[in-house]
Amino acid sequence: MLLALTGVLPAAAQAADLESSLRHLLRTNDLGQTVVAVCVVDLDKGSVLAAIGAEKPMIPASNMKLLTTAAALNILDDDFEFRTELALIKPVDGKDAMLIVRSDGDPAFGDPILLKQHGLTVDGLLDQWVHAVRRTQLQRFDRLIIDDRIFDRQRVHETWPASQLHKKSFSEVAGINFHLNCLGVMLEPALLAGAAPKILLSPASPFIVMSNLMKTGKTDTFSIDRKPGTNDLIFRGTIRTRSSHPWQVTVHDPPLYFARILSSRLRSKGIEVHAIERIAAGSNLPPNQILHSVRTVLPLVLTRTNRNSQNLFAEALLKRIGHEVTGAPGSWGNGTAAIHRFLQQHLGARASEAVIADGSGLSRENRVSAKMLVALLRSMHEIPAYRELYRDSLAYAGRTYDGQYHSTGTFKRGRRFDGLPAGRWVFGKSGFINQVSALSGYFFVPIDNWDRSSGKHLRTIAFSFIFNGFTPPKYNRDMKRLQEKMIEMIDASITIPADRGA
Repeated sequence: MLLALTGVLPAAAQAADLESSLRHLLRTNDLGQTVVAVCVVDLDKGSVLAAIGAEKPMIPASNMKLLTTAAALNILDDDFEFRTELALIKPVDGKDAMLIVRSDGDPAFGDPILLKQHGLTVDGLLDQWVHAVRRTQLQRFDRLIIDDRIFDRQRVHETWPASQLHKKSFSEVAGINFHLNCLGVMLEPALLAGAAPKILLSPASPFIVMSNLMKTGKTDTFSIDRKPGTNDLIFRGTIRTRSSHPWQVTVHDPPLYFARILSSRLRSKGIEVHAIERIAAGSNLPPNQILHSVRTVLPLVLTRTNRNSQNLFAEALLKRIGHEVTGAPGSWGNGTAAIHRFLQQHLGARASEAVIADGSGLSRENRVSAKMLVALLRSMHEIPAYRELYRDSLAYAGRTYDGQYHSTGTFKRGRRFDGLPAGRWVFGKSGFINQVSALSGYFFVPIDNWDRSSGKHLRTIAFSFIFNGFTPPKYNRDMKRLQEKMIEMIDASITIPADRGA
């Protein structure tokens, strides 16, 4: 009778009630041949609240980043810093000095979003590098040496679609990365119809070859393509409206691209660089002096990877942990092996179920079950040193007890979870590629309504929802609405209504 008076359901009944409700929701949403995987676990009680196809191998899309960032945090540790450096080899025996640009794969170097947070622009960053060279008072350098040996030089994953490699989601992954390995393109129509529009690149890259086949017209129906294996850009179609934001186009061979940008900037200040050279594997460099260094802490990289779903960041993390474990240049091969080893250490035999092709989830070859993702979330939650750092790297949305709504990243207002009741918070990772939609993370639910002011009485739920193979008339927006309804059902199954107290 006590249970009836307090309104608290036994754990088994609670779980059965939630799973039944979720099954009914899925069954009545006309999902056709869509394959669905659901796993919901109460981390405080250790009980499984729902498991529907939870062990099926699924394409996870960007939920793959949850594995990559967890492995990176464990292998590199939270005090790890990426570095990108400019160094000087001083002139000896009448020979001109040389410059070295080297990095350990920092994906954040020149990231426009992070630069803005520090009150900088990409031009301001390049000015710092030029100023560091000018302080040497040298006017001529024999060579600018590119040292990108931290990673291998396979910069595009073999399973990524060749037709989309010019798009920002598929940036090349290199030992030296710059400006998200993309060019910003601004377009401005001409005054006369039929005339060629103006094209501005950011950062300014005077060495880029552009074929401007566009015309000023009555519609914005244009395309921007990059010739494979080059940085030659081709513009086609018509343009009517001036760009309100830069269009992003990937660059080929980011280390060489950055070296050419830097060389061009130096030349504009009267400093000559005779040649650009990429150092060969196994070569040794003479003693050198660091002129300038840019450092990026790991928590910042984790946050950009998960909260903003930056694919380049995820792939750079994968290759960096591959290097950390093997000492060899980081690659998709040794990086995926490092993630597998991490999973085996933390999840045991279950780790063998995962098929890991890349770190970001762009590849359709990845396979992970909803049960494994929840097990990973649980494992990270149970490591005190990493719990908050990992959780806080995720996008979040929630409402305080006084009704104020807060959100960030891919969950920001207008995108996800605007209707959350007071006291509820979702920290998670969304994911979408063609016919794949996923959402996994933590849901924090108040369970002691008599003490709403403290905010401490929360139950932690780990969840994973993955949908594969949906086709029109079902689209990602429909899957996202369904995922949010599933969160509502979890909330309803756990929260103790105020009028049911003893």
